Amino acid sequence: MKKVLKLIAGIFCVLLPLLFIWIYIWVRPLGFVDNEAPHYFWNKEVTNTTHDKYYKTIILGDSAANAAYMPDVLSESSINLALGGATPIENYYVLQEWLAHNKAPEECFISFMDYHFTLDEAFWTRTMYSHRFNIKESTSIIKDAIRYNDTAIITDNYIEDFIAYELRLPNKYVTSIMKTILKHRSYNDNVMEMCLDTIHGGRYIARGVSENTSSNVAEYGYFRVSPIFDDYYRRILDLCEENNISVHIVKLPLLDNTVYTDNYKNEFYNYYEQLKERYKGLTVDWIASYENEFFADEHHMNSHGALRFSNELKSMFPEIFNDNGWTLWQIEGINDYLLNENKVEQIIKWIDGKDYTVLINDPSGYFITFYRENLENMQMPLYTQEFDNMENPGIYYFSGINNKNIKFSLYKSDNGIMIQLNGKEAQLLDKPADTNINILVIDNYNNNIVCKKTFQYIENGLKYIIY
Repeated sequence: MKKVLKLIAGIFCVLLPLLFIWIYIWVRPLGFVDNEAPHYFWNKEVTNTTHDKYYKTIILGDSAANAAYMPDVLSESSINLALGGATPIENYYVLQEWLAHNKAPEECFISFMDYHFTLDEAFWTRTMYSHRFNIKESTSIIKDAIRYNDTAIITDNYIEDFIAYELRLPNKYVTSIMKTILKHRSYNDNVMEMCLDTIHGGRYIARGVSENTSSNVAEYGYFRVSPIFDDYYRRILDLCEENNISVHIVKLPLLDNTVYTDNYKNEFYNYYEQLKERYKGLTVDWIASYENEFFADEHHMNSHGALRFSNELKSMFPEIFNDNGWTLWQIEGINDYLLNENKVEQIIKWIDGKDYTVLINDPSGYFITFYRENLENMQMPLYTQEFDNMENPGIYYFSGINNKNIKFSLYKSDNGIMIQLNGKEAQLLDKPADTNINILVIDNYNNNIVCKKTFQYIENGLKYIIY
């Protein structure tokens, strides 16, 4: 009897930690999931919520689409529902969920990398891992994958994997838990990522300014859409047609060293001509390639590229992105991008057409040398701010809407130059070193200083300095 009790006690001691881990997986997933999962959580929450706000335009697609479309630049009524690794399969159910809880949008933009027309790389590692869909939706995907013999989904162990993920068994998540401990990634980090998703209307891929350094030349020789993805692609278009949603398919820019063969172009246009014959009003656009500096890697635009693309899209579809003015939600997103900005020329592009003021402390005149012509071409003339008791201050400013009305005051102190916004505590604008300039960005919508940045003169330009 003692041996039996001892055995039971031993089993209990082994199972108890697993039980705790299992409970933890169910009740606190944000405490351990990988970097992609919080964005899947956000997407699921948003699509299954009935919003008071009406979204006129939604974006669907994969990580390339998520990186390219900036709702905070496009319009107040846009939202980016694209997901990293997603195919037409996942996007069909995302759209279905959105329509079940919200009024149908007027417009839908769809973009996919070619890769996601032939292979589902993320069904198990992202879709099932994050429990993006309910069991009915996930089961439907499995059934269709069986029907189409999709071996990326129907693996040797797909039944066991499906059960393990649905039950959230520890064997599927213990690696993530260990990585979280080793990398010191916390619950708060994941919550912050979801907050940033809200600020940027769903855009989360390549939100930074890092630039692609690869020189690989990619050649595309054929265009293929596998049967299961073609089926779901058409289901998306059917769903849009049923709900009177205009669809715009955009083939996103890739690096300017990308090569498309004549065979590829013929197959691409033939496929979409067939879709356009079936779905009247469908538009298909192929945007030109961009340079390396606009990409974070070989496929995903960084924030500089997304700003360029989103502005081009607004020019292409002025009747869609015609919101008047800039809302405080959009400005919050733009402010976040400005905080991470590392190029003077991009600061100029961010504030173009918006009520921002940029103040420059540049005793050596480097800014005027490099950027006066750029500003004049964008109809943002550079003004000199003069004030009493200061000799050759080197203080200049320009506004995104060419607003000559000065909304700040400057005065000299023992430590340098102080800037005073209306009703705000004065802040110091440091005097830069001989080869540096200091730049301060003012958000006039909220009467706030967004950021102060220092740039160092180098040959033929200015380099951002991080302190």
